[in-house]
Amino acid sequence: MTTTASRTTTIDQFSALPASSRRGGGRAHEVYWTASKPSPITDPAATSFSFGSYDPGPIVNFGRKRLTFSFLSARTGTVQQGESPWEFLLAKHLETLPSVGAYRLHGHRAVLVGPDGETSSYGPDAVWTGIDGTVTCAEVKASAGYFAEPATAALLDVAERGLAAGGIRFARITSDALREDRRREFNVCRAFADGRGRIGEAVPDRARDALAGGPLALGALGERLGIDASSRVRIVNALMVRRIAAYDLSDAVTPDLCVTAAPLAKPAPDLAALTI
Repeated sequence: MTTTASRTTTIDQFSALPASSRRGGGRAHEVYWTASKPSPITDPAATSFSFGSYDPGPIVNFGRKRLTFSFLSARTGTVQQGESPWEFLLAKHLETLPSVGAYRLHGHRAVLVGPDGETSSYGPDAVWTGIDGTVTCAEVKASAGYFAEPATAALLDVAERGLAAGGIRFARITSDALREDRRREFNVCRAFADGRGRIGEAVPDRARDALAGGPLALGALGERLGIDASSRVRIVNALMVRRIAAYDLSDAVTPDLCVTAAPLAKPAPDLAALTI
């Protein structure tokens, strides 16, 4: 989507990455985002729609215009990259939430062809599978006002209808929604950072065995795994990112926190082969 300046943002969601895995260029010193051209979609009903995966190439840059990021995902085993604080915050949720399976940032694109042959394209910020087997595409912005901008609204409406025809959900996500539960946001960011760390080779299997019998308190699980108290939260967070353990991210993290085995995921489409 073509972008120009319209709004200033100074919020920094970049600091949760440990220095050993952080690659990024700049912070958002300029205004944030707005569509710069009128919508090319004049007849949505007559607009053809196709959708598939593609290689966007490197997104990370070391200029000073906007925040960009990349990291090696412990959940998917692939490099994820994007731009803007809001995409980074969404990435932390996708890397952490027990309800998410595989995901890709900036790895898919829709092509729309109008009745006059004019072509436009749209790339969602993220595509992910849920543990219920569903696929969701999402666009994330700072606030709902960006989705009301006419050209953007027209483009996303056509994309939503085209994706729905292929059985794919479409979500409009705001930073306000991601940050509404501040305890949850804190736990997500901490779990994301902890997920970059290493854990012992035997820990995942021992954790699966310990949780196979049912939920355990964080303190009790740490004792079963032989982990000292100072490292228990970090290890459990790393296990959650790897979809071995899970807990309610809206709960306070105390020794009594209820930790369960990660919920089983139903079969889902391969995101790299996803097409409409």
